[in-house]
Amino acid sequence: MPLKYILLDDKNAQIGEAHIVLLAVGMLDSYNGKWDEDIIAVPGDMDESVSAVEVAVNATCSGMCSTTGPAWGGAHAVVTKGGDNEQSTITYMSSVAAKTDVSHIMPTYYVDGAAVGAVGVPGYDSAIFDGPDVRCDAEVGKTPGCIVFGHTPNVTFSKSRYRGAAVAYEWAQKNLTGKFGDAGHLLSRYIDPLDPEAEKRRAKTCDRGPYSFPRGATGVPNDSCDEYPFARSWQGGNDGELCIDITPRQSGGVWDVSGVTVDRGTPPNAPCIRAHVDKDDNTAAGGELGRAVQSDRILDGESYQVIITP
Repeated sequence: MPLKYILLDDKNAQIGEAHIVLLAVGMLDSYNGKWDEDIIAVPGDMDESVSAVEVAVNATCSGMCSTTGPAWGGAHAVVTKGGDNEQSTITYMSSVAAKTDVSHIMPTYYVDGAAVGAVGVPGYDSAIFDGPDVRCDAEVGKTPGCIVFGHTPNVTFSKSRYRGAAVAYEWAQKNLTGKFGDAGHLLSRYIDPLDPEAEKRRAKTCDRGPYSFPRGATGVPNDSCDEYPFARSWQGGNDGELCIDITPRQSGGVWDVSGVTVDRGTPPNAPCIRAHVDKDDNTAAGGELGRAVQSDRILDGESYQVIITP
């Protein structure tokens, strides 16, 4: 935030002007309900009559939150003309603890400052600025954590890394009417406290009913059933007999949807696919989903995008 302060004579007329930039730089921790924010005052243009700017910063936060503010212990930092940046730290602490605790937190900054010089009277002025909307919760994972709220969470699967699994998800997005997980058809996280790993929903798709998944596809080592939409999404957990069965394979040495064969069912109106995927790739893709849930703090019922990259 750019700030301007003035220097006055004894008749309150302006005799000098000074500019500084005030930065609040911090990184939230999705594994911790506490974070530090560096408050940095950067000297800018100052008239010849101005020798420095005195600036003080305090911060509060709404919601289930407290701070160790103010910066510089409550004193005014002296930002000299042509000098170095002045820096301090404010720590924010969210009190979310119970599994159901979710709190939206808004930092608010209170700034007081003035230009000073060998002659003249400092013209003290104050300002109030709001920070970003922060959401902290204790619902995701084993520890509380915080994120900047307002962006669409996503999980990204690289085809070169997750191979058949990523190709299967991409094929479903491109060939099924539901386009599950793309930017216009987001998935929603599903949590069942009686089935936290969604094993029953996964089994419903892969192993129960008249069309149990036929493991052992040619050219797929350690063949496993990879379901999409995911069993841990509201769109997943479908009856296997409703799914399209596919086998992703490399095409010209590259993992791509052009190498997919359809083994059973007819697109495009099916609600799901079951893919022949190497178990290691299947497991690794599941781990990537779990990490994305943690890093973006995706809550029960919250929508997220599935992005496929080369």
